[in-house]
Amino acid sequence: MIRLPDIPKTTFFQKTVFCGMVLFCTFAYKSGIQAQISTQKQQLSENGIRIQNQERQSQQLAFRLAKEKNWITDLELPDGGRLLLTGMTPNGLPEYKITDSNLGAANTTGASQLWPGGTLGINLDGSSSHLTGKLAIWDGGLVRSTHVELNTRIFAGETGSLSTHGTHVAGTMIAKGLNANAKGMAYNIKRLTSYNFSNDISEMSNAAPGLLISNHSYGALAGWRQSGSTWEYWGEWNSKEDYKFGFYDQVAQEWDNISYLAPNYLIVKSAGNNRNQNGPATGASYKRFNESGLMTDAPGPYVDTISKNNSYGTIPAYGNAKNILTVGAVSILNGGYTNASSVSIASFSSWGPTDDGRIKPDVVAAGVNIFSTTSDSNESYGTSSGTSMAAPNAAGSLILLQELYKNQTGAYLRSATLKGLAIHTAGEAGLNPGPDYRFGWGLLNVRAAAEVIMNRNTSNQIIEGVLSQNQPFTLQIIADGTRPLVATICWTDPSGISNFNNRLNDPTPKLIHDLDLRIEGPEGTAFPWKLTPNVPAAAAIKGDNNLDNVEKIEIPNPVAGAVYEIRITNKGVLTGNTQAFSLIVSGKTENAATGIRPLQTIIESLQIGPIPSKDFVYIKGRAKTTETLLLQVVDQTGRMIHFERFSTTKNQNFVQPLTTNKWSAGMYVIRLTGKNGQQVFKFTRLQ
Repeated sequence: MIRLPDIPKTTFFQKTVFCGMVLFCTFAYKSGIQAQISTQKQQLSENGIRIQNQERQSQQLAFRLAKEKNWITDLELPDGGRLLLTGMTPNGLPEYKITDSNLGAANTTGASQLWPGGTLGINLDGSSSHLTGKLAIWDGGLVRSTHVELNTRIFAGETGSLSTHGTHVAGTMIAKGLNANAKGMAYNIKRLTSYNFSNDISEMSNAAPGLLISNHSYGALAGWRQSGSTWEYWGEWNSKEDYKFGFYDQVAQEWDNISYLAPNYLIVKSAGNNRNQNGPATGASYKRFNESGLMTDAPGPYVDTISKNNSYGTIPAYGNAKNILTVGAVSILNGGYTNASSVSIASFSSWGPTDDGRIKPDVVAAGVNIFSTTSDSNESYGTSSGTSMAAPNAAGSLILLQELYKNQTGAYLRSATLKGLAIHTAGEAGLNPGPDYRFGWGLLNVRAAAEVIMNRNTSNQIIEGVLSQNQPFTLQIIADGTRPLVATICWTDPSGISNFNNRLNDPTPKLIHDLDLRIEGPEGTAFPWKLTPNVPAAAAIKGDNNLDNVEKIEIPNPVAGAVYEIRITNKGVLTGNTQAFSLIVSGKTENAATGIRPLQTIIESLQIGPIPSKDFVYIKGRAKTTETLLLQVVDQTGRMIHFERFSTTKNQNFVQPLTTNKWSAGMYVIRLTGKNGQQVFKFTRLQ
């Protein structure tokens, strides 16, 4: 692990040596990365073959039994969506997927501010050639490639029937804007690859090495569904609650594995539209599965004992995967985001938590009354609502951030970095500060994310690092004090364990690598946000988050000019002794190499003593100006143990005592910070 240099200004020689070390380590690192990428591609290919065989066997069995048991196999829905038999559950029941049913959407996420004519002046529209083939969609059918808004830019990854739902989703992502109200987020991207969702896992595994983002506006059919005037319950035949809600199923496990093996590939998934599908009135007739898996009339009228899936824990199955971006739906904000109270959750949008308490959805985006393309003709449009519309609003917006980063650096962001950026910059939503299980981390704000990328070497910082076993990562920054200090880490975690035998509300954590983010500063130790799964409506608190593979710390009023140390560690054992992570920081000043001066330039004869010491250390010098100095002491573990301020007077000597008699023996670091500079001293306390 390469530790970043300390804050104090370095000499030219020191910088040269350090840069040489970085170049050498970078060469070795890149060589290792190339070998790793080759291995990952091979694993993804083998994984695709394995999953394809499993999909084929499961589908063949499902369709054979469907003939015997008269199961539904394929159904076009009134909203243009699709219900499809795709396989078998481990206990022998049919498994179904169902689709989750643009200018205002672009304003809501801030994507329009990245476009030509937008306030950021960066002129992004997806047209960069390096994005060709990097964006895909899996849906209930194929996209109408001859639509005037999409013409020549849709590549069919397979054969199949057209889908109004899929065409609407694709339009939200990339529609040209011939009808200005239908303009997609990345409206000039050169190619979008379209797939049917029947064999999505194997296809995703094969395509993953070449993709940056794919959209999945569908999910497992779960809970209640109204078909005409008839209510149907799609839980197991003898259940009162559908286990699929909050469940980390085998598909979630496979999606997490694909994400882990393809570190630049972000899967964007709709949260689901289950929260207002609440079942029939008491005493009404309804349908449900019988023991053989046939949807038939229930044995008696409905009594209020089956869950109405109208509150928390209503995201089905693979929407609960760890490494993906799960998107909930809110109403359009034509004027853009202003404050938390302006964000209104859609009545249908499914809420977290996952069964193990993780934060889902991750973010929200516009998904109510979205105007986009349809497959009825080459010039047809329609308005739809659903998290199906929110997910492509997010996916199409986020590909613009990859375009920006590639244009500026020549590289793509890791998927964990892109997801971390989305969470880091999300607009606060809901009644309380921090995340919740309704809005996740808040409203996607790609304008704010773009500003972080643009200012990543000054007031913001983006680090893509690798944590090694028992080797903490530390970074010292100086707060500018004019805005909150915010740090977010995100990592692509190895896939968890899906336990079908304990499928109903299993609280066993799915997190494999538990990384911990802390910030040491004048206020003490700052902890990340966390939620209380057993009380899902409770406000977020700060503490040790041992459930999520995202952690975010916000210090609302940091001390201007103070040094804060960001620290990343891990619990337990890391698979392969390493874990890649992404760190995003906002609210800092420029670092040592770009302008922080040593205090000796404003304080003559600055020194500490005696060294070594026992009971006292004295800091003394002669100030050239009247100055208020911040004094911080950090022990050898990186923990801040002392903080105080003292003032100096222009052209006068000063002596500032520091009592050390209660500290244990060992090495300590003293940091002195003024408004115009900083100095670091090390000293040893004797026993």
